[in-house]
Amino acid sequence: MDTTTRDDIRDFHKYLGKEIRKGRSDLTPEKAIEEWRAWVDMQECYDVDDDEAIRQVLEDIANGDKGITFEEADRQLRKEFDLPPRQ
Repeated sequence: MDTTTRDDIRDFHKYLGKEIRKGRSDLTPEKAIEEWRAWVDMQECYDVDDDEAIRQVLEDIANGDKGITFEEADRQLRKEFDLPPRQ
């Protein structure tokens, strides 16, 4: 058995154990594999830098930063991406 297959089996086992401990009694073997594959795909899209960005935002909030309003964010994004104003 190659290393990738062994790692996949180990990771699936950990995932399934976690789901069972959460009380998931609705899982069939097929559904468990399908959900695990979706979880793996999602993890591959995840960027380690996201962790740092999230930590920084939480720290800013803890230090009193209120951020910006949706309206201001909307205006900034529309300007940056040359989108028309909201109607």
